Amino acid sequence: MAFYVVVRSELISTVAEAKDYYAERISGVHDVNCYGKTVRIFFESAASHMFSEEPPTGIVVPSAEQVVRRVHGGRVEIRRFSVDRARLMDRALEAVARFTVSIPGTGQRGHEMRMFHGPRLPDGRYLRVVLRPGDETDFVCVSAYPIDERTWLAARRAKSAKFPP
Repeated sequence: MAFYVVVRSELISTVAEAKDYYAERISGVHDVNCYGKTVRIFFESAASHMFSEEPPTGIVVPSAEQVVRRVHGGRVEIRRFSVDRARLMDRALEAVARFTVSIPGTGQRGHEMRMFHGPRLPDGRYLRVVLRPGDETDFVCVSAYPIDERTWLAARRAKSAKFPP
């Protein structure tokens, strides 16, 4: 059986394609030129938030749409495949490199997250990329997902976070 990875994330249509694409094209360390400064971002190989979403409470995710991974403490995380998120994977690095808004996220002191909002997407939304400080790289990507203009406007009004550090 031949191994096939789609050429661009916008062509993804299945869980298998999203997993393969992420493993081959996204996971690992990427150097991003962000307004004249290089920032190193690590995408964990087992991560799945860039192509899945939390299912609504009480909803059982059909097995064909499940994205399963083991997390700390022996827990198993079951998320729902999101073709919308999967098709935006290629835009995550651009969202950080050309961010329009950078705001502090949540987390314990010393492990605070940052939320970046990329340029406006062709459909009018924005891609939010959530990063946390890394041990061996500047940052680790936690998630990336589209937000609407109203949410982006609220982020613009929030306290900004200086970036690059």
